[in-house]
Amino acid sequence: MLKKEGNAPRRRKIGVLFAIVAAAVCLLAVAACGTPQTAEPSETNAAAGIDYKEAGFSVFTESDTGMYPDTAWNKNFLNAGNRGCNSCHESLTSVIEGAGLPADHPVPKVGYANDRNVTILDGCLSCHDVHSADYGNYFADAIHNAHYSNVGFTEELGGNCWSCHAINDAPGITEIGNTDWVLWEQVMYEGALGGFPDASDYPLTREFLRLNGHDSGYVTDVAATEQPEINVEMSQDLSDLEDAFVALNHPTYGPDFLYDPTHTFTVSGVNEPREFSLEDLQAMPQTTQRATLQCAVAGSAGHNIYNAEYEGVMLSDIIEACGGLEEGVTGVRVTGWDDWECANIAWPISNYDNAMVALKINGEDMPYEYGGPMVVIVPGAPGGPNCKFIKTIDFTNEEAMDLVGALYQNVPGDVLPAVSAAWFQNDGLEYKLGDTVELTGYAYALATSVAPLDKIEFSTDLGATWTTFDVPEDYDPYQWVTFNFSWTPDTAGTHIIKVRGVNDDGYLSNIDGSIIVTVTE
Repeated sequence: MLKKEGNAPRRRKIGVLFAIVAAAVCLLAVAACGTPQTAEPSETNAAAGIDYKEAGFSVFTESDTGMYPDTAWNKNFLNAGNRGCNSCHESLTSVIEGAGLPADHPVPKVGYANDRNVTILDGCLSCHDVHSADYGNYFADAIHNAHYSNVGFTEELGGNCWSCHAINDAPGITEIGNTDWVLWEQVMYEGALGGFPDASDYPLTREFLRLNGHDSGYVTDVAATEQPEINVEMSQDLSDLEDAFVALNHPTYGPDFLYDPTHTFTVSGVNEPREFSLEDLQAMPQTTQRATLQCAVAGSAGHNIYNAEYEGVMLSDIIEACGGLEEGVTGVRVTGWDDWECANIAWPISNYDNAMVALKINGEDMPYEYGGPMVVIVPGAPGGPNCKFIKTIDFTNEEAMDLVGALYQNVPGDVLPAVSAAWFQNDGLEYKLGDTVELTGYAYALATSVAPLDKIEFSTDLGATWTTFDVPEDYDPYQWVTFNFSWTPDTAGTHIIKVRGVNDDGYLSNIDGSIIVTVTE
């Protein structure tokens, strides 16, 4: 469920079972050890001369603080440097590539992964939380077995439940014992890490911790700066397609069949049903518009998102060429030559007011990876109705539903986010005291499905306070907002900088975008 802006505690409770389902994905095909990713029996590993420590894997029984302050608590009790998927897998891209799937992964390319490590927050958790048609499968049993039948993980790396998981309690004295069995990544950036779940929300807890030797107000001694002097410059930059994610919903078809310029699509539910070819569309009036495309299950802090300039034919011009809509049309069904049916539902006709059939992206003919030669683009909607390899466009009078608009407040976890924000850099950047921390990121809201982006907020005290920047009124609501963030910390230490979006309805990102930076004397 999305978080409503206000004074209520912001932390969402996730049921134990739901979190265990989510757990699976971070360990996708977790060959935590081996050559290079699949562990063999110890004798084979020894014969191959594999040194896990030298290879960069975490030995979980050798306590380490990692990027967190070097304290006894962070080392001996939290072992904060040896937990989570990325403590073994530098980037989960390699795990996806080595999974041994019968067909390509539906997301063969994660967004903005050229200079950044892929984490479970890049859509892994949100997609595999659904474990139904058109989404990722239920992984809990398979991934736990993959770990615990892996000699490299259990014996040579000393892996156990806490290598990947954490237990977090609900904030508030009336909810004591309402624990969440979560993944490390779901708590590592939070003030709750270390055992005080209400630390970010409750000033008295932070004061209590200060009186007990934790100057920042947090058990981990992560630095906390209230009311920082932040500078933020916003824009609506286009993405380089080198950074843009690729999603191929049914990849077994392959480009030889799908990327066929002789393919046509039919239009029904109009007064004059007809067929359109690529040449037909090229002969019609061309329109250029920009829009952000985000996977429906990208996650609130994920990177399967990009902003592009499209050129093609407006859907309204196609309808006009077909003599107008039949009476009573309420929805649209679009299917592709890859048998994608846009989440198997009809989407509201109102969603398509600004829709187009795009033939070009960023000035180039639409490539196979992005649905060419003809793709439906629906600005402000999630990825689902943006159908690739168009085969049919059916205007219908059946009951229609915007999947995100209808369900975003009712689906637990971070499935179907309506507001998102994230950084483009990795954790672990280092600065000298007095230097300016310079970061970049984005914020976005589904303007058509829910409501446009209104504000971007930043926190340098683990979410206890937020600094708000309004999105300029003249910005295009169908495009993301990218930003350059700069801040000069006045204290050395480990800093966790957070970002979140807020839409016009006052709803927030489900999960804050977070990054760890270290400032040294």
